[in-house]
Amino acid sequence: MTYQLTRLENVLTLCDSGEWGTDPTGTNGIPVIRVADIKANGVIRYDSAPLRSIPIPKIQGKTLKNRDVLVVKSSGSGTNVISGRAAIVEGLKDTDFGFANFLLRLRVDESVYDAKYLFYVLQSKPTRDQVLQIVGATTYPNLSVPKYRQIQIPLIPLPEQQRLVRILDEADALRQLRARAEARTNDFIPALFNEMFGDPATNPKGWKKVTLGEIGGQGQYGLNAAAMSEGTGVRYVRITDIDSQGRLEGAEPAFVPTDIENLDKYELREGDILIARSGATAGKSYLHLESPFRAVYAGYLIRFQIDSKQALPSFVARFLQTPHYWSQLNSLKRAVAQPNVNAKQLASIRFPLPPLALQREFAARVAEVRALQAQQARSRQRLEDLFQALLHRAFAGEL
Repeated sequence: MTYQLTRLENVLTLCDSGEWGTDPTGTNGIPVIRVADIKANGVIRYDSAPLRSIPIPKIQGKTLKNRDVLVVKSSGSGTNVISGRAAIVEGLKDTDFGFANFLLRLRVDESVYDAKYLFYVLQSKPTRDQVLQIVGATTYPNLSVPKYRQIQIPLIPLPEQQRLVRILDEADALRQLRARAEARTNDFIPALFNEMFGDPATNPKGWKKVTLGEIGGQGQYGLNAAAMSEGTGVRYVRITDIDSQGRLEGAEPAFVPTDIENLDKYELREGDILIARSGATAGKSYLHLESPFRAVYAGYLIRFQIDSKQALPSFVARFLQTPHYWSQLNSLKRAVAQPNVNAKQLASIRFPLPPLALQREFAARVAEVRALQAQQARSRQRLEDLFQALLHRAFAGEL
């Protein structure tokens, strides 16, 4: 079956950008959905939306309704384009939510087009290809709203749209179940750390305290080089590649040439810990595990190499995710245009050091969890491949 195409703007009753407002005074304000609250699978994290103060004249008409579709207008990088990511508003009851200025709200004319169907259309490869064509003409991946309104989408009878939504909802439910299972697995490691070692802020076991510098050296700054999005060079690990949980998963790889002088000086070894030194996410960290690829790290990261006679990298890496670490880190950040810390400051961070035998027990149990997470990741990828295949078949008229 061949579907007729129409422009996106032809099925909308509303297409507008949001308001960010200012920091609220006290508890007054309205929760505002940001780009960061929209996950890659289209789920909106309502509980993480910050309160913002927005004047009544500006917020009027800017609150979300169920079945509104949100689209990211501007975010990501040239090698990791988030612009065009879509989510559908569902489950709102008594609380009003606004949406930020980097988001676009689409309200659908549901007499001709199903909002949930549009949400799925916006996740499909044909739509994604059109988005990449729009942002590819800019230095920063900004979505031109006039051009986006004119992207081509399939136009089929409303009952057929609703039938396809039911099929796709079933496949999407499997993706969401897998995501929830992975979230529960991710929660296990911090719970295990607290059970075995206690809160490092109070040090209930009374262990000797050390600094990161005493067990990891004084820190080494990374390589300053231009990244290549494609190539056969060496993997180049940057701040933007590391997520909030210290993983590279999902990052589009960048590379540097193999002929850079002194490249070996920056090559990552198993057990190396990288910490971001600048920007909004200064302080986030990454533990480099055994890897099939050769990698070096970028200049806005600082490397610490842990002395295995005193501590295990997996223990230190988990400490760098704790509130006690972040409390110290935030007190060290210099309040300039972009928060930043240096190697000396990071080396001064203190924490209790448990016996090596207990650290080894923790590391062994973490390794078991990592193996489970790897299995879950493979399962998630299979489900994602299935979902994308269903999307393709749905919009090719094959379902």
